[in-house]
Amino acid sequence: LDPNYTLALHWYALCLTALGRTDEAVEVMERARQLDPLSVRINADLGMALLAAGKHEEAVAQEGRALKLAAEAAVPRWIRGMALEQLGRFDAAERDMKAALDAMSGYEAVKGSLGHLYAISGRQAEARKLLGELTSQADTTDVTFFAALICAGLGDDDGALTWLERAVEKRSGSVRYL
Repeated sequence: LDPNYTLALHWYALCLTALGRTDEAVEVMERARQLDPLSVRINADLGMALLAAGKHEEAVAQEGRALKLAAEAAVPRWIRGMALEQLGRFDAAERDMKAALDAMSGYEAVKGSLGHLYAISGRQAEARKLLGELTSQADTTDVTFFAALICAGLGDDDGALTWLERAVEKRSGSVRYL
């Protein structure tokens, strides 16, 4: 009805990302950003679309632009941390993820990302500590997908599959990004 309706474009791009249509998601999110260039959320989610599309350097740069709009914003730091992890820049990724985790009061998704980072960068004990923290919350908070993420990083395929099965049973919203 309105091809310039930014909110619809933003959410449509998120849906395209979940469907694995990442190049289209980037195009649609870029259109949303053109219409609302000062939206921190749209700028950050453009970075997430770029990350999903495997454009890691571009994602890092995009999150830098989002942070120029709001230097203390947590979501761009988290997404940039994930992109930096993919580039093997573990120290920088850790700095961003820890800043996001602090700003988001221990948000489970960021904790799972940081745990995965620790696991793949050889810091198994720290990954297992975060996994323990997450799993201790499993009765009150949906941590299933994020526990699976850490298990996958640790090379614990059985644990990852068990947590993913629980995620599907609980209808965890994060499963859509597999």
